[in-house]
Amino acid sequence: MTYIKHKFSLFQTQDNPTAQTWSGVNVDYQVITGSTCEIIPKFSNSTIIYKFNFYLRDNGERPRLNLKLQKSNDNFSSNIVDMSGYKLTLAGETLQSNDYHRGTFSIFFVIENFDSKYLRLVGRPYNSAFNGMKLHRSSDWENSSSADVYYNPTLMVIEV
Repeated sequence: MTYIKHKFSLFQTQDNPTAQTWSGVNVDYQVITGSTCEIIPKFSNSTIIYKFNFYLRDNGERPRLNLKLQKSNDNFSSNIVDMSGYKLTLAGETLQSNDYHRGTFSIFFVIENFDSKYLRLVGRPYNSAFNGMKLHRSSDWENSSSADVYYNPTLMVIEV
């Protein structure tokens, strides 16, 4: 006999997002556009799959982007918790200046015993020397450096 258990799932995209940047000495954490979601699990303390895709373009200064997952029970108005073990750094592959990095990145976390209602991804440059990054938009397309191309960030959250 087979039982079908309906579980929570969410698939969302942020259409035509504005560019997300850091400038000057600003290296504060920012919520990554399109990464926030409300989770309504069918079972308490479920395992949650969180997969987020976004585009990153640097200015030729070896990008280093620190990312961390946060949870909340009140939509991040006062209850904001950095989740232990859910942090990572995206970094360029070479140490040469003017070696531009552009790409779509997939962040994938498996969260066991999820006990909150909201999740989001926040990020910041490693330090002010690496703040020339731009998320979600690019000026490069078909041999033009003046295009304005956007990449929709997408989020998939599944209760397993």
